[in-house]
Amino acid sequence: MATVGGRPRIGQGLGARLLRASLPLLALLAAVDPALAARLIGAKGTESAAVAGAGPGGYGRIVLTFDKPVAVKAKLAGGVLLLTYGERVGQGPERLADEMPAYVSSVRRDPDGTGLRVALQRPYRVNLQMAGERVFVDLLPEGWAGLAPPLPPEVVAELARRARVAEEALKARIPEPVRKPLSLELALLPTLTRLSLRLPAEAVTTLTAEGNATRLRVVGPWTIDPSGTRGRPRPGIAKLATETDATSASLLVTPEDGFQIGSEREDGAFLLDVVRRKPAEPASNAVPIPGPATPAPVAVAPPAPVPAPPPRAEAAAVPERPPAPPMRPAGSGLVFPFQALPPAVLFERGGMVTLAFETAEPVPVPAGNQGLVPLGSPTRTGPLTLLRFSAPQGRLVDLNAVSTAGGVGWELSAGDTLSPSDTIDPVRKPDGSGRIAVTLGLPRPGSATWLDLDGERIAVVTSAAQRPVGNPKNRRFVDFEILPSRHGLAVLASADDLAVRPDLDTVTIGRAGDSWPPRRAGRPRWSSPSRGRSPSRPTTGTARGPATCATHCASSPTRPPPRIRLTAAWRGSPWPGPTWPTGSMRRVSRPSKRRLPTIRCSQASATPPCCVASRWCGWAGTRRR
Repeated sequence: MATVGGRPRIGQGLGARLLRASLPLLALLAAVDPALAARLIGAKGTESAAVAGAGPGGYGRIVLTFDKPVAVKAKLAGGVLLLTYGERVGQGPERLADEMPAYVSSVRRDPDGTGLRVALQRPYRVNLQMAGERVFVDLLPEGWAGLAPPLPPEVVAELARRARVAEEALKARIPEPVRKPLSLELALLPTLTRLSLRLPAEAVTTLTAEGNATRLRVVGPWTIDPSGTRGRPRPGIAKLATETDATSASLLVTPEDGFQIGSEREDGAFLLDVVRRKPAEPASNAVPIPGPATPAPVAVAPPAPVPAPPPRAEAAAVPERPPAPPMRPAGSGLVFPFQALPPAVLFERGGMVTLAFETAEPVPVPAGNQGLVPLGSPTRTGPLTLLRFSAPQGRLVDLNAVSTAGGVGWELSAGDTLSPSDTIDPVRKPDGSGRIAVTLGLPRPGSATWLDLDGERIAVVTSAAQRPVGNPKNRRFVDFEILPSRHGLAVLASADDLAVRPDLDTVTIGRAGDSWPPRRAGRPRWSSPSRGRSPSRPTTGTARGPATCATHCASSPTRPPPRIRLTAAWRGSPWPGPTWPTGSMRRVSRPSKRRLPTIRCSQASATPPCCVASRWCGWAGTRRR
């Protein structure tokens, strides 16, 4: 054994032998290129028969199958088909020359694994189709006509399945964005109905017409919140709907007949205005009159002056044209026939239905079988004829204008549903004196009449409108309550000085007090008679009874009711009854905001106690300030 410095060389000899034995293996590993990541699994060829309408002869198909998708390009150079791979590919088995003898004569692989060279029997047209890991190369005759041969159905189905799986994986990886709400607001204006959609500045909108409807589309992850329009009246809008899809949110607005939609985008909002269409202007029927033979300027006659509308007081004296009879025929309810349709009111209070007609005609109670039992005979209160019925349990009472055999009338019925009607809504407005009153829109109102029903003061206002119009629910205020009415208006008073005044198409409710109705301009609130005794007043010492005192006090509505204090004793009086104070009243101190006036009795007088206690009317030479 060889030694080095007296020690054996065992380790060095073993390492040399292992190195020499591993050289062939290292050379084999070095020959393997790491870039050959793809591999050709197989190359097959088929010959197909002739296809109908594609020309003479069939076609050949080469199918290359890889272990992963590989880009392939096809090119014809003379009679050779060059198939070039997008990357270096390890070669696999192929028998194209044996499987396609009519199309392929020989096949040669490129040494670097980047392509395949196929020698063809004759010139062909090449059609290349890639489907995943498979590549289809079709050799078509030069006279081929029509579309290229399609992919096999099983290949198409496999590609569709992979696409669905990939889409689901992508959705799972990327979550759906959170949709942001856009608020929709509704505004009722005198001439239009406005829909306002609040939008950020970056929102993209499109407006399209879909028949009679209009669609507003907002692109992006948005959703439209219509909660601000629910439960509110929408005049002019037949249908309002919101839609949401994967890419946008839409608002679909359908107007009623006779209405149209206008649009405008402002800062932070998109506006949709529903307005009534303007009526078409009638065509002019004027016929030109030929002028004289000699040319002369034709003088245009000035238009006839249009008479000014008469004032309301005069218009009320002119009898109005009776309304056209309603189209609805009478049904099975209680029908009240009239020669002309009178104003009426119908309301319910405490399980009793009160019906009133503003007419001078007699109103008999017809027979019926709908559970409406009359409570007594009709009564007369002012201009109204009152009828009261017991309300049937679980049924709705309705009043409609109907046509009868002899003319028109009102039908009182009870059922499960009500006919279409209009609603009157109260609005707070200042009156002529500046005080706040409640105004309600009531078409064709009649007179206001106060009724005393079961110990309650109720003011009713009739209406001559043929369509039912009333208040659907209780509306409570501080001084009064508007009762539910099917037609007309009924107001339950909680204050003694409540006033209900019908106007042209409205009814005003408010407190009377000292300012109801408002004072006329130029009339002083406090009168100041002269120092001398008025000749119209009775002289001192004249006996006056209660009737004379009441007449004199009623003729002075503007006199204030000051609180007075008497310092004289009561004295006897020739008028029977309680004793009267004697002595003329003389004011000795001026009233102030915090101090009451002082009244003294100094001379004999026969002033009635009602005048002394209720009003300082100034009899017997009294001076008022």
